[in-house]
Order: sequence, then C-alpha cells, then structure tokens
Amino acid sequence: MHNMNMRLWKWVLIVGVLALTGGGTYAAVQSDSDGPPLPPDKQARLDKANALRAALPNHPERKPKGPPPAHPTTSEPVPQTGILDMQQTPFPRGSFVIENRWQDFNGRVILQVFAGALYNDDSQGVVIERRLQYPSYRELTFRVHQTPTRDGALRVVAARGHRLSVVAKGKKDFVFDADAEAFVSP
Repeated sequence: MHNMNMRLWKWVLIVGVLALTGGGTYAAVQSDSDGPPLPPDKQARLDKANALRAALPNHPERKPKGPPPAHPTTSEPVPQTGILDMQQTPFPRGSFVIENRWQDFNGRVILQVFAGALYNDDSQGVVIERRLQYPSYRELTFRVHQTPTRDGALRVVAARGHRLSVVAKGKKDFVFDADAEAFVSP
C-alpha cells in the first residue's frame, strides 16, 4: 500500500512539474541529441509535442524582443488633447452643467478635466477631474472640486502643462492644478 502511494505521488509530482513548465523539462530532456536515437513513433510524438509547445503564445521565441511599446497597440483612435468645446459628458443627467473640458493623454492614461457648475446651483463652479485607463476606458479616478467662491459656471480658457486657467461667468479667474488636484493661487 505504501509503495503504491509513493508511486502515485511521484506521478503527481512529475505531472505537476510538466504542467508548470509547459512540458519544457520533458521536451528538453527528450530532445537531447547526445543520446541514442528514439524509435520513429516516439520521435514523431516528440516532434508533435515540440511543435505544439512552440505555437503557444508564451513561447520564448514568440515573445517580442526589445522594450514594450510606449502605449498599447490598439485599433482605438488616439484620444484628442487640449481644450475641447464638447458639452457631452459621461455624468448622470441632472448632476452637472458642463461648459467645456480639457484633456491630456500620456499613452496609457487619459486625464480629463470638465469645467462647469452644479446642476441644481449654477452659481457654484466645479471642475471634475477624471482619469481613464487607455484603451479599456476603465475609470481610475473621479473627483469633483468646487470653487472656493460662488461666481458661476467655469470654463477652461488656457492650459500650461496640467495647470488650467478657468474663468467663472462672474468674470473671476481661477487656476486648477490637475497634478495637485486642487485650485491654486494664480
């Protein structure tokens, strides 16, 4: 009984190692050309196994050489950047009134800053900062920042890096720093 259990455990261990290595250990040992030639039926099975293993997507010969691309290759169009006069928003109806937005793209993340006001209080200016993973468009961050004073809806009028100049309808100027995620002094 003990001898049978030991044999079973050895086979489980061998199968586990083969599964984890993708059969590489077995193929490497069997394809060693220093030993005697294999019978034709075994050689045919070995050649077939090696061909299947070489066709796997994670096979070392199939992996691209060199550094990974700066951004994922995709059929998706590259997102627009800069100040965009679009009032389309991904937000629920009745939450914000959006005047425009500014957008930046670094190859992997889309940074969007929407400017406008609260829907139920148009005197309270807001910027909504949103970061999306590209190309999946999975939302990474979403933050709403209200202006310190109630001067009306905001509009992005200029950008220098990630520092945005925004103007309220009441003609007051604000600066929003997207990196600091806050309004800052001009």
